[in-house]
Amino acid sequence: MQNASIAHQVYSSAALRSELENKIAELQHTCDIEKSHKQLVTRLSTEENQIKLLSVQISCAQSHVAYVARLRAQLVERLQRVEGPQLEMRGRLQTAKTETERCSGDAGQLDMKMFGM
Repeated sequence: MQNASIAHQVYSSAALRSELENKIAELQHTCDIEKSHKQLVTRLSTEENQIKLLSVQISCAQSHVAYVARLRAQLVERLQRVEGPQLEMRGRLQTAKTETERCSGDAGQLDMKMFGM
């Protein structure tokens, strides 16, 4: 009977050991899952910070683009203000050239009439 009691204790001890090993494995699995979740949370937090930084950089770039567009518009306006008078001056210059050529021709004809050249 004592042998049966010892066998029962050994069996119970083995069953308890097996149960404990299973619980330890479950706990290890749970710890691994929690560790994985913490790593994901950390990665997501890092990515959120990167997104925020990119958002600030995009806003800054948009401000620079708007500033450059305003400068370009001002430059175009200034060029248009200069272009009008410049075209007018070119027209006057062309008129003066034409008048000079006409007057030269008239002077040559006048010389031929007066001096017979």
